[in-house]
Amino acid sequence: LPAAAAVRGYEGILAGIDYRGVPVWAAARAIPNSPWSLVAKIDAAEITTPMEASARFVLVLIGVFVLIAAGVTALIARNQQLGLYRKQYEAERQGRNLALQLDHLSRHANDIILLMDDQYRIVQANERAVAAYGYPREQLLRMNARDLRAPQARDAFDENVKRVTEDEGLVYETLNIRRDGTIFPVEASTRSIELEGKTYYQAIIRDITERKRAEQALRASEERYRTLAEAAHDHIYVINRDGTVEYVNRFGANLFRARPEDLVHKPLSAVFPSEVAEAYKAALTLVFESEEPLYAEGITEFPSGRLWLSTWLVPLKDAAGHARTSPSASRWKSKRSVAPSNWLCCTTRA
Repeated sequence: LPAAAAVRGYEGILAGIDYRGVPVWAAARAIPNSPWSLVAKIDAAEITTPMEASARFVLVLIGVFVLIAAGVTALIARNQQLGLYRKQYEAERQGRNLALQLDHLSRHANDIILLMDDQYRIVQANERAVAAYGYPREQLLRMNARDLRAPQARDAFDENVKRVTEDEGLVYETLNIRRDGTIFPVEASTRSIELEGKTYYQAIIRDITERKRAEQALRASEERYRTLAEAAHDHIYVINRDGTVEYVNRFGANLFRARPEDLVHKPLSAVFPSEVAEAYKAALTLVFESEEPLYAEGITEFPSGRLWLSTWLVPLKDAAGHARTSPSASRWKSKRSVAPSNWLCCTTRA
């Protein structure tokens, strides 16, 4: 009896005979914090009867399928050739659709896309190429890719072609020229492809004028700040999160009677006196955790003498606004300190 098994403490699924003498399946569970148990049961016939009916149905269905299969086999033998033709037609149709889709994507891509033969004569160009170079499509398709190079960049054309052939692809930067004579920088990705047994070259070309302007502006900005740092009469350092000195200006290097190149890429312990290096490490930890500037002052012994310095530690932040490295600017202690307004901050002389 499932009920008796539950009283004896059994929990789980079990088969048995209930008080009616009928075979059943039951699930027994004890009720927490009580001497009672709960038994849920179902007659075994309720489970097996549908299964037996399903088995009979399956047998009948199998018989029907056997008859159908025999008829289908005869039809397949008759229509096999027709089916082959249909598959070939469908493959060709899908190929045409795919070619149309690829042609649509290529024509309307934001990058210049050129297809050239083995002599680098242009045989296909997308809409972006027509707009970028300013030539009518008919004229562009009569040109050689060499003609699109700026005069000062044509000497490298043969070397690029050689590397594309040897490496089966190449990404490089060069200069192109428009119909009106405007020269603009590009990044080109060229590779060889096989089409209908012939070798062609596909070039995906991106106008990088804006990127070059941004790089030039960044270099100019870095040069301005470097000039300011080198001209400053303050000891200016850039220190990595791991405590490595990445930059020191000439005035800062004079503090150690050394050249700037003798101090960069060295740990704090190799640059500053031990007590100063330890203090810097603790201060850097606070700066990187808080990502806020920190001011400190004190007397320190250097090769150049005993100095009382006031120091600002200011975190340099990346594009996401997180602290990256920390520049340090030190100077003779002044009677008043001015809070820094940027990463090249330093105190003023009294």
